[in-house]
Amino acid sequence: MTLDTLRPIWPEPVLTGRYSVRTRRRDGAAQSLSTSFAVLNGGVSSGVAKQQFLVTVDGEPRLVVMKQGGIKVYSAGPAPVLVLRDLGQRRYEVVDHNLDTVIGSLHVTGGFTRPARSTILDPDGRTAGELVQPPAALVGRWLLVGLDRYTIEVDGSRVAQARERRRMFAMEVEVDVSELAGRLDPRLVLAAVLQRMAY
Repeated sequence: MTLDTLRPIWPEPVLTGRYSVRTRRRDGAAQSLSTSFAVLNGGVSSGVAKQQFLVTVDGEPRLVVMKQGGIKVYSAGPAPVLVLRDLGQRRYEVVDHNLDTVIGSLHVTGGFTRPARSTILDPDGRTAGELVQPPAALVGRWLLVGLDRYTIEVDGSRVAQARERRRMFAMEVEVDVSELAGRLDPRLVLAAVLQRMAY
């Protein structure tokens, strides 16, 4: 799959540059309230029925992401352009809905007491890359003094990164795929970041 095939649908910064993924402010506030409710009720949360994220470039919304019955990414039309299907056991299938093609999958480990790690697999099930949370980022989250961050690696070398930014009543992650250079499908990077934000 060449980037020229994707350009009519996908914003160029999502393929080769920098972009942000953030919750809508009302959803961020609702999630904060839901988390507080869970703490006050011994860890039992009422949950949020539906989450909405925005993929922005220079502050302008370019894609809309819905978490409801999986994760779905929308561009200009009524049908999603990308879908993450929850297969259970922390495995997710990634489908380019516009091309009706499975482009890969994710296998997620860690994320609570261990650093988060998402193995990114190609359509044939071979490891294409990994999204990794540095141990220092996990410790910072536990101590409430740091911001979350992830590196995306191919064969042990960093090719992209994602870094959380503080926003009032909202969650925002800045993603940099400017160094991918064809070594990993940028749609899979977006899918791995969305999975970390939504679950």
